[in-house]
Amino acid sequence: MALSTPPSVHADFLRDGAIVLRRIVDDEWIQKLREAVDSLMKGSVRGRNIGSAGEGRFFADSFCWLQSEVVAEFVRSSGLGQLAGTIMNCDTVRLFSDQLLVKEPGALKRTPWHQDLPYWPVSGGDMLTIWVPIDPATAENGVVTYVRGSHQWPKFHGPDSFTDDQSSLTSIDITEGGGIRAMDLDTHPERFDLLSWDVEPGDVIVHHPLVVHGAPGNRSSTDMRRALATRWFGNGVRWDDTRPNFMQRFKGLDDFPYPSLTNGELAEDDRLFPVVWNRHSMTSQSRIAP
Repeated sequence: MALSTPPSVHADFLRDGAIVLRRIVDDEWIQKLREAVDSLMKGSVRGRNIGSAGEGRFFADSFCWLQSEVVAEFVRSSGLGQLAGTIMNCDTVRLFSDQLLVKEPGALKRTPWHQDLPYWPVSGGDMLTIWVPIDPATAENGVVTYVRGSHQWPKFHGPDSFTDDQSSLTSIDITEGGGIRAMDLDTHPERFDLLSWDVEPGDVIVHHPLVVHGAPGNRSSTDMRRALATRWFGNGVRWDDTRPNFMQRFKGLDDFPYPSLTNGELAEDDRLFPVVWNRHSMTSQSRIAP
């Protein structure tokens, strides 16, 4: 599926670190994804609740495309690979991973301020996330907020557990020479240029892996917040699992094709990261399977 995007989309992404695009995913795909998510929440082999006991579930799962034919077909045929290539200005786009994030009504645990890249076993090159809301998402039920331009900060913040409400960002300077500290994101948000959008199913939010972002809990008593974060990479991305990362818990699992890469090798050399779009063929790939 060919997608139409504003001519400034690449520049806007590089400047701000996060952008919203409206009406990218069609209604048929949204309905299919809702059914797939419901199925994954009932029977995923790797899904888990990272919320607090006694509250609505904060359900998370990764590499859903390996478990769900619907999710695999979505990343192959929805046009998001082409969108990622357009924004990164890359000729070839590969799927890195996906992440299902569901906050049920009353799931009050917030997503702490963080960068994505410290959680990933890769480095360098062109990477981004396309966040696909499957329900309307607002500040009330947990839409993501971004700090504009923070992907350009001269800091790389180590990963933290999402089961805690605090992160390393609460105690690390974010400006050279001291000054405003990241803890002010909570205590003095007015000091920061924050980006947040109410989004409808069909809209997408695209963000850089180093942009600082977080999300409140779901304070609604009735509205789900289901979203599928799809991760993509283009040129020059290399394997690096020398630090703790989200994929290490999959090592040794019989049903997971953990990469056999040596640190420093191009990630494109592993079958877990399939080509989804190529500018020269201008078509999605016909097959996506490890």
